[in-house]
Amino acid sequence: MVRKALTEDVDLICHVHHSAVLALEGGPYRNEILSAWAGTMTPEAIRQGMAIPEIIGFVGEIDGEVVGLEKKKENLRSHLLTIQ
Repeated sequence: MVRKALTEDVDLICHVHHSAVLALEGGPYRNEILSAWAGTMTPEAIRQGMAIPEIIGFVGEIDGEVVGLEKKKENLRSHLLTIQ
């Protein structure tokens, strides 16, 4: 199920993002780049993004567990899609 992200999802969103980014370890990206990329998604950054009316966040759930996320700007295509 896909639904709009809620402020209660902030920690789960961080977890999904970090897990997905760090799963790329050993691929084409250096570990320093992956760590920096994972580090940009903090609970505070997510809360700030949720406060911007033009940005809409969604989470994907399977059996009640958040397993993916999407962030998009109004009237634009998705610019972040992460699946754990």
